[in-house]
Amino acid sequence: MRYSVITLKRSCPIFGSRELDRNVKVSWLDICLFLLIAIFTVWGIGSYGLYEPHEAQYGGGATEMVQRHDWVTSYINGDRELNKPPLFYWLIATSYTLFGKLGLKPEFVLRFPLAMISLAGSVLAWNWARELWGQRAGHYAAVMLAVMSGWYVFAHQLMIDELLSVLVLVSIYFLWKAIDAQTSLARWSLFYATIGFAVLAKGLLGIIFPVAIFGMFILVRRDWGLILRSRPFLGILIILAVVTPWGYLFESHNPGAIKYIVINEHFKRLLDQREPHDYGDVQVSPVLFFLFALIWATPWSLFLPQIGSFSFRNAFAKSDDAVDSSHKNAVLLLLLGATVPVGFFLPIPSRLIYYSLPAIPSFAILCAGFWNESDRWCKTHRNMAAGAMALVSVAAFAAIRFLPPILTDIPDLKITPDLLKAIPLETASIGVTMAAVAYLLYSRKDPLALIVLVGLMAALAVFNVSEFANFDAITSSKKMVKELAPVVGDDCVWISEGSDEVGASAGTAFYIRQYTTKKDARVLILNDNPKRPEPAYPGAPLIFFINKTQLDELWDRNVPTLYVTDFKRTDWDADKPTLPSKNLHDLGLKAEVSGHRRVYANPAAWEKLKDRFTQK
Repeated sequence: MRYSVITLKRSCPIFGSRELDRNVKVSWLDICLFLLIAIFTVWGIGSYGLYEPHEAQYGGGATEMVQRHDWVTSYINGDRELNKPPLFYWLIATSYTLFGKLGLKPEFVLRFPLAMISLAGSVLAWNWARELWGQRAGHYAAVMLAVMSGWYVFAHQLMIDELLSVLVLVSIYFLWKAIDAQTSLARWSLFYATIGFAVLAKGLLGIIFPVAIFGMFILVRRDWGLILRSRPFLGILIILAVVTPWGYLFESHNPGAIKYIVINEHFKRLLDQREPHDYGDVQVSPVLFFLFALIWATPWSLFLPQIGSFSFRNAFAKSDDAVDSSHKNAVLLLLLGATVPVGFFLPIPSRLIYYSLPAIPSFAILCAGFWNESDRWCKTHRNMAAGAMALVSVAAFAAIRFLPPILTDIPDLKITPDLLKAIPLETASIGVTMAAVAYLLYSRKDPLALIVLVGLMAALAVFNVSEFANFDAITSSKKMVKELAPVVGDDCVWISEGSDEVGASAGTAFYIRQYTTKKDARVLILNDNPKRPEPAYPGAPLIFFINKTQLDELWDRNVPTLYVTDFKRTDWDADKPTLPSKNLHDLGLKAEVSGHRRVYANPAAWEKLKDRFTQK
């Protein structure tokens, strides 16, 4: 199909009157839509424990910021944490300060800012799509982003990447506005200020993505004069004005910390030489990275060829009209926004499965534009879309037959039988729904097909949130600590064998503070295993690391002491744990309480626990 400029003028209000679009008011339908998305996003965010290590790192770090009255340096497990910039911690800490004493579940309070970040992404997508293609496209964009699998999943786990994604989208939106009005100092200032906040969120990636998109735009359009018109020196000053106050205080409080972040957390990480190498579980090959990018963008990535064709035709349509040029520039920026984050990490060995997330909001807006033109889809595009849905349906039904033997061998699923039973039901639902969508698309009933797709994704998302609780025992210390801490008492010493990330033990410390009166609780971590190295932070050694000799000394005291093995260990024969030398009492906790962990008590702790637990 040829998306001509004439076609675009008919279908896109922006081509008819830009001034009219600027004056469109937010309707009650818009408000109701955002309320529904907000309810959908916050649903269940307090119903499961903080996942370890990442949620424990950010949630624990933010709460310790508040408790210590130190908003410059984040702390986890009672000592400094120097890996990340502060913006995400600040947002969580603000929520904890405002809502932490209202009786709400701590997990809800800590995840609430992330849910609002996710909602903000939908609002931004709605606004930009509305400006380009009208109100209907705006509604499409908001809903499409909200139900996209990756966007929803990472709106329910404390990670920085969704915040970075929203800031990247905001930055390229302001970039589009600045390119439109090239002499507007305010618009360029907003573009650079947003980059500054992106740096406070995710470090140098906050600069790399917007600047790379801008550079690629200049290269494609061959508008070299735009470099000077963008006032780059002013931009550097604005970015420094946003970042420097925290950077100065952070370095003053932690000498050497800025160098550590820049060298270890950026350059060494890009070269896969970051110390410690504690991200191997989520590090993937280029092929898998691209596949995960498609998975995070489902179901709309199933229309990737059609959306790509639509985007290229809109970005490079021939026209000299200034309004048309603005529209083409917006689509080109969105196209770059959807590809640069993926392309940047493909050649980099330290790529993690979720690093493509900043591409999702731009892709959702382009998808909304494509679906807004569904009544003009060519026969080839329609048949391709219907065929893709049919193939997914066939694959889903085939998976019901072949997946169970594979899934039953996965250690995490072995101890979550309810989830194992639910997977075939979900797969069958996907198969039936995708077959229906294929038929609807083939029959030119596109609005109904879109409703069915959105309904499927929303239902799967809400159902899966309830399933997140099934992983509580595996990836969170909540159930284990809730079971033990009130019985063993505030004076108990908790020791962790450790994992390859300090955040895991920080989760245990966080929940000790929730279920005891010991609000400065920390967990000691054994550091004599090279598989579980400690961070090489500048300054004094971290206070919570101990060696095997110290472990045995603590174990022999007449003080209640518990020892928790690595929560990631699934094969005890191939990876034997380091344990105290004598007087071990295995509490024999059930898998639905402690996951893969085993908890041992010393004689003093066993005296308190023996009436409740039977030693195996």
